[in-house]
Amino acid sequence: MLVNFDYNINPNDTARLILFDKDNNFDKTYLRRKGISNDGLLYCLERLKKEKEFDITYNIVKIDFTNPNINKNKIINYFKEGYMAIINVGPSEISPLTFSKHGHYLVISYVDKSNKFYVINSNEIGDNQTDISYDYDTIIKNMYGRKESFNFLFINRTWETNEANYK
Repeated sequence: MLVNFDYNINPNDTARLILFDKDNNFDKTYLRRKGISNDGLLYCLERLKKEKEFDITYNIVKIDFTNPNINKNKIINYFKEGYMAIINVGPSEISPLTFSKHGHYLVISYVDKSNKFYVINSNEIGDNQTDISYDYDTIIKNMYGRKESFNFLFINRTWETNEANYK
C-alpha cells in the first residue's frame, strides 16, 4: 500500500519492523497462529513514522455489524480524501468468501463516483479481481468473520517531509 503513496519500501523491510525489535531481536509479540495481528500493523505504522520519518496518517473506523450503514458515508469520504484502507476478511456464516476462503488482509484502493470499491488482493483469488468493483454490502459481508479487528484501517500520506523516502 505504501508504494502507492510513492514510498520506497519493500515487503521484507516492512515485515522486519513487525517481527524484530529496535535491537534486531526476533519479537513474536505481533504474531498470531497464521500471520500478523491487527496490533502488529499499527505498531509497524508507528515505527515507520518515527524511525523512517514517513509522513503518514492513519485512522481506524469500526463497524457496528448490526447496522453497518451507520458509518458508510464516513468510510466513503475517507476514500474521497485520498486514503486507502486495509481490511481483514474471513469466513463467517454470512460471508460470500469473495476475497479469501480463510482470514486475509486486503487493501481497498479507492471508491469510484458510484461508490463502488476497488481492492488490491494479494492472494490467488485476487488475480481475477483486477479492475472489478464491489458494493459496500459485499465488502461488509466479507469482513463479518473478522469483526473483532480494526475493520477499516485508513492510511494516507501527508506529503510534507523527508524526500529520501520517496521514489
